[in-house]
Amino acid sequence: MGTIYHDAQEIYTLKSELNALTISVEIGDKQIGGYFIFNDTNLVGANNSAEIYKGADCFGNWITVVAVIKDQRNETNWTSVSIIFKELGEKMIVLGPYNREADNHSDTIVYTIKIKVN
Repeated sequence: MGTIYHDAQEIYTLKSELNALTISVEIGDKQIGGYFIFNDTNLVGANNSAEIYKGADCFGNWITVVAVIKDQRNETNWTSVSIIFKELGEKMIVLGPYNREADNHSDTIVYTIKIKVN
């Protein structure tokens, strides 16, 4: 039972600095895990979506999502994470899915996705 790390970087461009912004995480491939959402160094969500009341509060910052998934399905060792950005009044934007296959059943996959907000 090993641990595998998957890192990624993205850029998200705000539609408006005035809009409220919701960031949520979806763990896929019928796996179960937990996650944290950071706005720079501030923890803004743990296992639930993060609401930032004005996009200006994260403009120029890094949003970091850390997700930990323990492979538990015998049928497949694939895991995935998607990050969903929803600005008030705008269409939802999905980053990912970020996919990783566990080498062995019961391995742990740690995803760290850093998103620069412009």
